[in-house]
Amino acid sequence: MAFYVDGINVAKSGIPVGDADRDIDVAKAVLGLKPDTVYTIVVKAKNAFGQVESAPLQFTTVPRPAHAPEITTSSAENGVRKVV
Repeated sequence: MAFYVDGINVAKSGIPVGDADRDIDVAKAVLGLKPDTVYTIVVKAKNAFGQVESAPLQFTTVPRPAHAPEITTSSAENGVRKVV
């Protein structure tokens, strides 16, 4: 079983689907999502009965809080500045 976010395989679940020919509940944490962004998730599974794909599920991540600090880092080696 694999989880796809915006068409990219982000995780193999490790959840055994077995030889069932029925729906099963699955869950998987996905890290590194950007704030205030719409994502589409699809789950794909395959067993002896064939391959199935879930209906697409869209969700929007929460916006970054207005008071969230801006973090600036710099490298002494190359002088590159990165704002997060």
